Amino acid sequence: MSRNRHHPKEFRHQFNEPWCLYCGEPSQVLDHFPPHFCGLHGYLFPACSECNLIAGVNYPQDLEMRIQYVKDRIYVKYFTVLNMPSWSEDEIQELGIELQHNIRYNLAKKQNIEQRLKWDAISYLKTIFKNIGRKPPLLSPTRID
Repeated sequence: MSRNRHHPKEFRHQFNEPWCLYCGEPSQVLDHFPPHFCGLHGYLFPACSECNLIAGVNYPQDLEMRIQYVKDRIYVKYFTVLNMPSWSEDEIQELGIELQHNIRYNLAKKQNIEQRLKWDAISYLKTIFKNIGRKPPLLSPTRID
């Protein structure tokens, strides 16, 4: 006797947006919210690989807390880079080639991480849901308007 099995995607609304919900980087994967272990219904949000991995199964019922959790983990992960001092181009020029390269690389990385942390995930989420004529799920009432 065969059973009718449905693929989990049939029960989740999939958003094919270009940007990661959590940080604004180009999306590469879909993040299940709530995670699989909570059931088959929910959403598939765009995410970059790093944020999807960080989000994991944390805060499975509260999207706002999940977003904040991912941002907090990104901050902790890149704490050293975020706290490196600023360098003027004159200061960098006084250094050896390899050190110049490393400093410029880390300054660019710092700028990218700062942009990711400033990303307004809640506004992006509202825009995604506005496009389908629905209110975002599981946000505090003051954040929905």
